[in-house]
Amino acid sequence: MFRHLSKLALKYTTNYHSTTLILVESWLKDMQIGLDALLDDQIMVAEDIFSCNLSEKSPFHAFGYALLLYTKAMLAMERTVIDQAIQCVLDVQVTLKRTMAKKTKTAVPTGPCIHTSYSAPLNLPMYHAKLVSQDAIELQFELLEANCILMSATLQFLKDNWFDHLKAAYDLRKAYKIYERLFEMATGVTIAKYETRKKRTASYHEYADYSLLNDTIEHGAYFGIGLFSVIFSVLPNKVGKILNTLGFHASRSRAILFLEKSCHSQTMYSSLSALVLLAYYTNISIYISPKLNQSFLFKDAQSMLEKMKKSYPHGQIWYLMEGKLKKLQGQLDTSIMLLKQAKSPAIPINRTDTQEYLRNASITEFTQFKSFLTYELGWSYIYAGNYFEASETFFCLESMCNWSRVFYHYISTCCMIADGRYDKAALEIRQMTNMLGQRKPNCNEQYAESRIKHWVDTSTKNQTTLNKTLQFDIVNPLWELVYLWNGTRLLSSQIVELIKQQPQTDPMICLLMGVIERDIEQNMELAMECFNLVLILTEETNSWIMPYAMYEIATTHCILFREKGHSEYKLIILDWINCIENYYSQNTQDNEWEARMQLRCQLLIESYK
Repeated sequence: MFRHLSKLALKYTTNYHSTTLILVESWLKDMQIGLDALLDDQIMVAEDIFSCNLSEKSPFHAFGYALLLYTKAMLAMERTVIDQAIQCVLDVQVTLKRTMAKKTKTAVPTGPCIHTSYSAPLNLPMYHAKLVSQDAIELQFELLEANCILMSATLQFLKDNWFDHLKAAYDLRKAYKIYERLFEMATGVTIAKYETRKKRTASYHEYADYSLLNDTIEHGAYFGIGLFSVIFSVLPNKVGKILNTLGFHASRSRAILFLEKSCHSQTMYSSLSALVLLAYYTNISIYISPKLNQSFLFKDAQSMLEKMKKSYPHGQIWYLMEGKLKKLQGQLDTSIMLLKQAKSPAIPINRTDTQEYLRNASITEFTQFKSFLTYELGWSYIYAGNYFEASETFFCLESMCNWSRVFYHYISTCCMIADGRYDKAALEIRQMTNMLGQRKPNCNEQYAESRIKHWVDTSTKNQTTLNKTLQFDIVNPLWELVYLWNGTRLLSSQIVELIKQQPQTDPMICLLMGVIERDIEQNMELAMECFNLVLILTEETNSWIMPYAMYEIATTHCILFREKGHSEYKLIILDWINCIENYYSQNTQDNEWEARMQLRCQLLIESYK
């Protein structure tokens, strides 16, 4: 009798688990399809997919819808949209808690209870072997919860409220710990051991048949840890030390390793990881030449981008990424063409038909995406020497943004100076002086303010008009900007020749010439002469250019080490980096610019290890 009842109970509980598994897998597949539509610039299609099962309280569809609103909020940067996204994410978290509580009540014990909420790592393969379908489903909910906490925290940072910022910082730690726990459950080891082990230990999915669920958990954990690591790896050293005490451990190599693993999966996190890696590669090149960047190679970025373009032929964000990659290659005409192409949706929109217009809403309609495109297009124009278009582009960007407006105005004015429109530039400088007095400037705006003050002081000292000072008494300020944004090697041949014609009595010209000789002419000896001349010219003034000359000398020795392999070059590189640190400790500088130099030095050290 009891044996018969046991068989019946086993039969129906097994059927229950199988039915739940099939349902959850279908939800996962729907979420993947919706995300694919979003990345392919078919926003309304994605919204339809995510909305269809909201009435059934599917936490996966609810999360997909929240992710869609989160994307809109980050692209629109409007208070109402941000608040709407925050509320939607909170609603998803409530749904997840209810669902998990319901699962806990209906779950039938199948062996020793393994609590997924414990922070202690599960290192024994025997525990992973005992994970069953119900555990895999619960871990899916935990992964969604971590994603929700991460989205909510980043949205809270957009608010101008210190309490929201503190709460967001706490939430980020909570999300990181969930990802960390899921990682340990998926791999059977801690993150530190995973990076050092020679042979991979068994993952729990190797003991189970539920590959889609388990792959999603494992690669979702890779994505979460990788995303945190890539963000923390570019923060200033002081911030990094504080984060280490809070349990966050930044590592660029870890970030790339985990994101690449996630990218090569067949889960929804594959495309998200590719997007993060491409964004990382195209932006980190401001701080180190792509030739020296060993953490993530250009060929890997190019291969990844081609895969994404094939998967999402209508996705305009991939045209943006391709335009940035082409710019890094020096293919400026192609870069400009791609960035212009990304301004318009790949699927034509009939704006006279309201219903069709809404159905074909595109990422190109959002202000933030337009800002990204306009910014990249402006720099491509600068490198190509098309100063009029560059000036107009940055003026357009100024009108689109609420931050760094003075800096974009400054770039436009520098383009006017480079284009010989000195009278117009003088008028813009007076306008910027008034703008700077109306608000507290950010780091880039402080830089612009210092340069403007120098020009005005020079004009007063020489008793000449400002437009005459711009024409005869200063070095082209656009060249300085190009250097600071690590774009000297991208300048057109005509501009390079113009720089070579300048008298090498100004430290900035000598610094530019050193980079040109090293990166374009491949003349290391002449490059070192130029950098040493900068140190001589700035010895008495302690100019901000001095540590940059030291950095370029260290970079040159890094290139020589890569070419010749002599170990003594490593010691020389470290000596010059120590000189840079001593300079900043003895001379008060803006913390932001010092942090940027720290990142340059970190990347340089990593490039020869």
